[in-house]
Amino acid sequence: MSCVDLLSFEPVDARLRPLRLHPGRPVECRQWIEQIDYKALGREVNQGLPEYMQDQVKDPAQVSSRTWSLYRDYLEVLNARVQGIRRQS
Repeated sequence: MSCVDLLSFEPVDARLRPLRLHPGRPVECRQWIEQIDYKALGREVNQGLPEYMQDQVKDPAQVSSRTWSLYRDYLEVLNARVQGIRRQS
């Protein structure tokens, strides 16, 4: 897999915390996140995720339904690309 800085491109909430760790994320987002498997992805690009980036966000910021919808679209595209690269490897 080619080099990429996963944390630089990851969508965040108003407090700059990854949306994938937000406790209020919709079920569809959770399903895409499971398929992407960020821990495996981090190993594949030699970029382990720091421990604090793996735990659920405490005291989450409000996230609009529009943001969740866009995030779901982002995850769908990301998953398609990641799975395609994994199949080639």
